[in-house]
Amino acid sequence: MAYEYLFKYIIIGDTGVGKSCLLLQFTDRRFQAVYDLTIGVEFGARMITVDKKQIKLQIWDTAGQESFRSITRSYYRGAAGALLVYDVTRRDTFNHLASWLEDARQRASSSMVITLVGNKCDLDSRREVGRDEAEAFAREHGLLFTETSAKTGINVEEAFACTARAIYERLQEGVLDINNECSYFVIEFYQRICLVHLVRLCQLSCMNFEKYRILLCRLTCLLINSNFATGVGKPPSQIW
Repeated sequence: MAYEYLFKYIIIGDTGVGKSCLLLQFTDRRFQAVYDLTIGVEFGARMITVDKKQIKLQIWDTAGQESFRSITRSYYRGAAGALLVYDVTRRDTFNHLASWLEDARQRASSSMVITLVGNKCDLDSRREVGRDEAEAFAREHGLLFTETSAKTGINVEEAFACTARAIYERLQEGVLDINNECSYFVIEFYQRICLVHLVRLCQLSCMNFEKYRILLCRLTCLLINSNFATGVGKPPSQIW
């Protein structure tokens, strides 16, 4: 399906807050109760409509483990939006938000739209983080805010859609420049090359962990190579 814009998203936050489940609920409209920890990054995409414009969201779901922070930090580059996710039933995941936000602000554009997402709101009886406290954090740091449940689907659509609307508004206001080579809009050719190598990683997943991690690092280098993104960098055959 044709689209007019492509926005790159990154989902960040501690391990186990439900980042992968949010992505699965948004892209496939289903919930998977048992989910393996994300190794490095995962990818998803979906079309939405904003102001009668077809927009494709390219979503990178990152690992929350500290051992992968050096890899996931590379994915901030070129992101138009970020979902900063915590678990409303785990106070520690909320306490770590400042660290994740500092990473995002240092490594991404100042124009990136960030939405604070309190996930697992269906588990209200186990809540450790109040909505008012999270809203105050969002106001203090200039973030959008919503609470979601990846399990029931509550507000999952809105979390991604409100971020897209804010990006689109900034685009219309001229805050974002789609023609800038450091823009936050990823060209289709770039996307397809990345997907080819993601498939290759899946096919090689039977390899030992260290070799898998090396391949993932190479993919990261491909993704963050801005010259390649503009069509003048090394072709994949020279990188792989």
